[in-house]
Amino acid sequence: MPNIKEAYQAVIDFNKTIISITSAILAALISFLVFQDYTLSLLNLVAPVVFVLSLIFSILGIGRAIPAINLDQSKKWAVRFSNLGAGLMILGIISIYLIKKPEKATIDTALSDIEKTLSKIYPVIRIKNCQKIELMGENYLFHFKEGTISRKVIYSLDTEKIILSEVE
Repeated sequence: MPNIKEAYQAVIDFNKTIISITSAILAALISFLVFQDYTLSLLNLVAPVVFVLSLIFSILGIGRAIPAINLDQSKKWAVRFSNLGAGLMILGIISIYLIKKPEKATIDTALSDIEKTLSKIYPVIRIKNCQKIELMGENYLFHFKEGTISRKVIYSLDTEKIILSEVE
């Protein structure tokens, strides 16, 4: 007769390992998503949700294994929940690749945003009046010219907003 207590003690140890790994990955993933300003889209939430499910099933595996040790009889759901927790952890690791990176503003989006925002001031800012574009660190510097009047506009890539607009 197999030793059920030792077998289910191994199931508990296995679940503790899965819980440790999953919780460490989940904490790192959430920190990364928050500090990198990722959007809360459905696709970006798949991996954290899968990791949380992995934690839940691993905890359920421990919960089913404890009575198996106390009663000295096999509980098949302890092993099933444990395997499900491990499988979801692997699926969570794979689903990290589904996370979409936040897109930085392109020159086209920056120009259209500038035109839309500054269309009511003089001189009128139009995309076709852009004379020069420079990249300064995390900002675009646009030079517009309407007739004899020049305007300098600095557009932040981080905030995707105009941070300076002045007539030169």
